[in-house]
Amino acid sequence: MDAETDGTDTKQDAPPRNTRPRININAETDGTDTKQDAPPRNTRLHININAETAKTLRDTAEEEGTTVTEVVRRATSVYAFFNEIRKEGDTLQLVGHDGQITQVRMIL
Repeated sequence: MDAETDGTDTKQDAPPRNTRPRININAETDGTDTKQDAPPRNTRLHININAETAKTLRDTAEEEGTTVTEVVRRATSVYAFFNEIRKEGDTLQLVGHDGQITQVRMIL
């Protein structure tokens, strides 16, 4: 995934003129297609995010040894999971390494 800014600076140290990088993301579609036997296609999305979010995506991808596209795919799955819990009125709890249970408040 390539992050672009609208700046024309070629120096690596130069700050981008626009702090909202444009990022293209490949995400799988739901697989619906006009041909019944056609495999699912990828969809190219164009989103605007701030520089901090772009850095977090890149850093997470590097730490996990994967791509930014995969980080976004995973994050979307986690968001959908949390949203489903919220819609059903259920709660989510975390158990710390010390055994302490903390209820997670989901604000989506």
